[in-house]
Amino acid sequence: MNTIIAYRHADSLFKNVSQWDALAGGVPFRQSTWLQPWCRHFGLENELLFVTVLDDNGDVMGVLPLQRCGRRGWQTIAGDNVCTDHVSVLARPENLSIVTTAIADFLIENANDAELGWDRLAFDGIVAGDPGMRELLLELGRRDAAIRLTTRMNIWLVPCQDNWDTFLKASSKGARRRYQKALRQIGEASTDDGKTELSIRIARDEQSVSETVEKLIELHQRHWQSQGEPGTYATRRMREFILESALESLEQDRLFLPSLVRTDPKTGVEQVIATQLYQVGDDGRLYCYSTGVDYDFAKLKPGALLNTFILKHAHDLGSPGVDLMRGDEEYKKRLHAQPIPSIHATVAAPTLQGRCNRVMSDLAFRCKQIARKRLGRPLVQTPFLEQAFDQRYLEFLPTDDRSFREGPAKLAGADNENDNETGERPIILSFASAFTAPCNLTANQPIDN
Repeated sequence: MNTIIAYRHADSLFKNVSQWDALAGGVPFRQSTWLQPWCRHFGLENELLFVTVLDDNGDVMGVLPLQRCGRRGWQTIAGDNVCTDHVSVLARPENLSIVTTAIADFLIENANDAELGWDRLAFDGIVAGDPGMRELLLELGRRDAAIRLTTRMNIWLVPCQDNWDTFLKASSKGARRRYQKALRQIGEASTDDGKTELSIRIARDEQSVSETVEKLIELHQRHWQSQGEPGTYATRRMREFILESALESLEQDRLFLPSLVRTDPKTGVEQVIATQLYQVGDDGRLYCYSTGVDYDFAKLKPGALLNTFILKHAHDLGSPGVDLMRGDEEYKKRLHAQPIPSIHATVAAPTLQGRCNRVMSDLAFRCKQIARKRLGRPLVQTPFLEQAFDQRYLEFLPTDDRSFREGPAKLAGADNENDNETGERPIILSFASAFTAPCNLTANQPIDN
């Protein structure tokens, strides 16, 4: 019999970060280097709920991290302006069925609870095909919860080939010339005179990471504010969060922070004209979370030059691909990235209030669709669950294959320890001390169900 604990804070859960991270499917945005800094900077202003599934031995099998959304709603944490992608249930693949069934039971049974109750669940940043969210939504649907799926944009992935030469051969002749020219411009390929005013710099220590993140924020904000938008980093809390997350990722060797630097040929002064912040997954996939470009140097096409270096660098590393995250910007299409729908799921509770809210929500949605059509704007797509989680997307999803990070020697030592080939019992991660710390407030006491 599985046990559910609804935890109202994450302090004790993150005491065993390696075991939390092992449940994250190799995706950095589900791991401690991302979620723990978010909890520090945003957790106090949000009501949090970590729906946690334990096995008979009290070991953690899975977690669904949530935050309050309105008075009677829950949504996945680190959403809103933080725009976290690849959200899912935290569980090993072999335990997904058990975990999602238990979580769905808990959510439905507590829909009318005074403290934990909900009328609406919102899951934003789902990648099409994600098995964890598919299983959870199926289980909620079986319990009469009403589900609506929408997609407004894509997540874009550039899959890597066997090596850079193979990637070039697979590219068009025009693209191949552009890549080769770009590498010569940034000093990553030989030139006739051996001179170039552009170079690549990668932040590798705490000081350079802090300086580069500060520069990225400056460039990012300058661009978006020139467009009349506040920009992602308009608040101090967001700036502090992204810096802390970057520094924690650096410590775990999960940060890739390259910059394109221009050296003035007359004065010798160096200036960063483009930079990008990447998280590194367990399988070596590079996730581009944020970019900054100095558009005073737009004629040099600094973004395109830096993208070319990153693609080559990913191939040199043996990475499976470069994930450009959500947003349908034109440059992603020029890189021949694979579009994968970004899914937003809304779940209405099978209660009187939940159904009433759903009727009002459906009416508002239809009115907006009519308005979009009259204005000539594209309609929001509403895929069926089978379409959103079609198996054709599975080949583009990340894995928790740690061979990229650990190397053959460590893998050889781990095979005997976690041999699960017999299929007699799924892998249950030991999480013995996850719930030992007492909660400070009465409202934060764990709830056994």
